[in-house]
Amino acid sequence: MPNWASNKHFVTCHEGSVAVIAALAITALMLGAGIAVDYGNMVSKRNTLQAVADAASIAVAREMTLANASMSELEAVANNMVTLKTELADSSLSVSVNIDTGDSSAEVVLTEDWAPFFAHLLSDAVTPITAQATAQVVSGGKICVIGLEQTQNRTVHLRRNAQLTADDCGVYSNSVSNDSIRVDDSGNMTADLICSSGGAGGAPSAYNPSATTDCPPVPDPLVDRVPPAVGLCDFTNFEATGASMTLTPGVYCGGLRASASTVVTFEPGIYIIKDGPLEAQASATFQGENVGFYLTGTDTEIRFSSNTSISLTAPEDGELAGLLFFEDRNNSPEHVHRITSNDARLLLGTLYLPVSRLFVDANAPVADQSAYTAIIARMLSLDAGPNLVLNSDYGSTDIPVPGNLSSAGGRIVLTE
Repeated sequence: MPNWASNKHFVTCHEGSVAVIAALAITALMLGAGIAVDYGNMVSKRNTLQAVADAASIAVAREMTLANASMSELEAVANNMVTLKTELADSSLSVSVNIDTGDSSAEVVLTEDWAPFFAHLLSDAVTPITAQATAQVVSGGKICVIGLEQTQNRTVHLRRNAQLTADDCGVYSNSVSNDSIRVDDSGNMTADLICSSGGAGGAPSAYNPSATTDCPPVPDPLVDRVPPAVGLCDFTNFEATGASMTLTPGVYCGGLRASASTVVTFEPGIYIIKDGPLEAQASATFQGENVGFYLTGTDTEIRFSSNTSISLTAPEDGELAGLLFFEDRNNSPEHVHRITSNDARLLLGTLYLPVSRLFVDANAPVADQSAYTAIIARMLSLDAGPNLVLNSDYGSTDIPVPGNLSSAGGRIVLTE
């Protein structure tokens, strides 16, 4: 006769074992899932910290190149960058900055304490998470563009099919706005370095290389340049007419204009354009070697129309050595200088327009035949289809490079 009591005991024991095994299995699965989640969080946190450390080390190295900053100031730069790039609480994140003046490098180490649910059961090494980055100043960097405006959007702006090509020099914008530099539509910006004190708007693919943001502003390298003296008027409301005309240096009150198909040749020297535009109309030609233009007073703007031909080089010496255009710092900030010429391929020298906007709108390359062209302007805008080519082949010309344009204090690279 079956021993039902014994079988009942067997079934009860078997059911109990299954329950224990199931509980253990569920616990193991939950542990495994928890560890996987922790691992994912750890990888994400580590990647985020590394990106922040990279940005902070670059910011510190950049600050080192622009001023004799103290250690406390450099640490503040790193902390500000970390605060900007992450929302981590101060209590969970520590920032360490190490400066090596011997090789001009800045190391930033970030350490975040975090509390994993499960991963610490396997290893204590999962916390804290550490990221380290070192940026080094490896060489002096040439400057091709400085947008001096510090607050407004689009200090350097490209739109439609505009291109800015500065293969061996840097483009800098001092504005702290989110759109300090912006490239819209099918525009493209190529430079040795693209550096914005604020943000960079538009598609990331429009920048080559990627724009570096939150850079310290670049001081005006020509702020101490003394302007030429403005004397009495030599010419008033001057207009060049006829087939050709050769002009001499002097004070052109009321501006200087060329109309129709007039070929204007400028003799070497300084041309002071006062209270009126420097204007090439219709199909006029402006040509001259070792000439500099000082723009002062009301309505004093550069206006080069689309069908004109412009070929100018800056002085080799004298008050405007290296300066093709020098704008009076007391001029109205409402001025807009317009280069819309489809034949302005030789603009050798520096365009110094510290209080105005330079607007380039052409359907052909601009300045591409110049040994070097540098632009220091309050704002720079490119529209339609120009390719503004800013060369920096200083050794192939006797036109001097003014100020500190030959070096922005160093090119920054990540070494670790």
